[in-house]
Amino acid sequence: MTETDLGKDLTLLPNEVKTTFTSSIYNPTTTNWRVEDIDLYERPDKTFYLIEIEAAGQKDRKLFYNPDGTLIKDVEDKENDDILPNTPI
Repeated sequence: MTETDLGKDLTLLPNEVKTTFTSSIYNPTTTNWRVEDIDLYERPDKTFYLIEIEAAGQKDRKLFYNPDGTLIKDVEDKENDDILPNTPI
């Protein structure tokens, strides 16, 4: 598995992922949600983007996207829940 850190720069995402994210309830330009980190994960069985977001007074979230922009899952970001090669997505 490889992990590529894209920082907080939404312009580094494929247009499909960026469009899906920015049209969601977490859009950082129209809500108080902020991008904390973006990573690209490449595994033999799956490639996906992880956008970690935060907002004051809210629990942090992890948003998983397929490269085509499909949201795979939206989960609470918990302590010590790193993405490993065998983490189910």
